[in-house]
Amino acid sequence: MEKNNLCYRYTELLRDYLESPSWRTKVSLLGKEFIRKGIGPEEIVKMHYKSIEKLLEDVSLSDEKDAVLKSFKVLLEIMMAYGMAYKHYQDMKAHESDIS
Repeated sequence: MEKNNLCYRYTELLRDYLESPSWRTKVSLLGKEFIRKGIGPEEIVKMHYKSIEKLLEDVSLSDEKDAVLKSFKVLLEIMMAYGMAYKHYQDMKAHESDIS
């Protein structure tokens, strides 16, 4: 159920981006939440695929290419936010093991 909620939020993030590019803060927060919830990169890509597939139902054929290309910008940003949050997580774990 939790993954369905995250997938819904990811779809809404893509919709926001396709309609208006004021989405960067949401991307960063969602990337961090993926880390906290244990959602891995393969699940994020799967969410991206499902989300763009759903969003394309509402897009005209002439706008489809543009929507798909723009969607990859969101995927790249979310993966970068995920990567930074994951690096921070790894650094904290390494610091904890150094203390122990």
